[in-house]
Amino acid sequence: MTGIGSDESELFILGSGYFAPNSCVETFSWSGVYSDDQYISQLTGLGTSYDMDISGGLVWAACDGSDSPVRAFDTTGSIVDIIPGALVGNEARGVAFESANILWVSNPTDDKIYRIDLCTSVGERVDEGFPLPVLLRAIANPFSTSVVIEGLGFGDRAILEIFDASGRLVERTGFDGSFCWDAGDVPAGIYAARVSDGSAAESIRLTRL
Repeated sequence: MTGIGSDESELFILGSGYFAPNSCVETFSWSGVYSDDQYISQLTGLGTSYDMDISGGLVWAACDGSDSPVRAFDTTGSIVDIIPGALVGNEARGVAFESANILWVSNPTDDKIYRIDLCTSVGERVDEGFPLPVLLRAIANPFSTSVVIEGLGFGDRAILEIFDASGRLVERTGFDGSFCWDAGDVPAGIYAARVSDGSAAESIRLTRL
């Protein structure tokens, strides 16, 4: 097994199946009784898994995909959401829910943990136990055609970059505190916006419907 999560009634184990040891989710009662029915028999497109947790019936798994190192699966085993690599340093080994919509993700390469608000899509890096200020926000996110990205505290030479789920750069521009991204030419999906000025950098998660 490579991960364990829980809700109010059961334990969920990732990678405990005999025929698909790295891509199924099985359940146990709190007393350790195994359920005969697999919660998810096959996680499609997971790759190598490292950890999991569950919220709202979705299984969130850390895996070896640098473009989307955290992926959410529904009970059919289909990917329904992701955390882009640009939001968590392109690597994830651990995931844990603080609440229904707050997900913590660990990155062993940069030795940091990231706190992701799945409702507002804001990513917050945590260093030495103290959260850094959240410097970015997206107005009207999720969005259909355009979204406004606002930020505070960046220097005059700040650059805004937007990446798709595969890590491909789809937008790059100077950033003076506010930018309206017209996403009419890109498909619906999950994107990561990153602003950096050479000394400070923050990212947010964008969802185009």
